[in-house]
Formats: sequence, structure tokens, C-alpha cells
Amino acid sequence: MLTVTALIHAKRDTAMIDQLRDLLQTLLTETRKEPGCLQYEIFQTERDEAMFIVQEKWASEEDFNAHSSQLHFTMFVTLATPLFAEQLEVYRLQPLA
Repeated sequence: MLTVTALIHAKRDTAMIDQLRDLLQTLLTETRKEPGCLQYEIFQTERDEAMFIVQEKWASEEDFNAHSSQLHFTMFVTLATPLFAEQLEVYRLQPLA
């Protein structure tokens, strides 16, 4: 199993934040349909409305890699990247125990 967390910082513009939220909702809906997707959650932080956190669990590395080449993911990257205030941060997580 592979666990991934991504941090997305949107530009501080209400229209851009709303647009990014809509793109993330579409990404969420489509990604949950993918084989090997065990969990896909997207959160908007209460303290900073321009910050989103994506938490993912995949059955395998292969499933995660396949996700990265799906049309809905590549379209998200193309449309959402101009809305980012800084580069997307992606972390692969390992459990402590």
C-alpha cells in the first residue's frame, strides 16, 4: 500500500480559490473510480482558505503511477497549476510502526 499527501497553496484570490475548489471536486470524483484507489480525500483548511490537502491511499505503486497518467489528472494539472501560489508539495508517507 502507498500513502501520499499533497499540499496545494492557491493564489489568494477568491475567484481562483473557488475555481481550484471546483477542479479539485472533479478530480476527487473521478479519482475515486480508479482501480487501486483505496482512499482519496481533499480538505480545505479552516485557518487558510487558500490551502488544500489531498490524502491518498493506493493499493500499489502501479495504481498510483497509473493515476498520474489518467486524463482527469493530467487535465487537473494543466488547468490548476496557474492557480497555485507555489509549487505543489507531494509527500510519500511511511508508517512509524
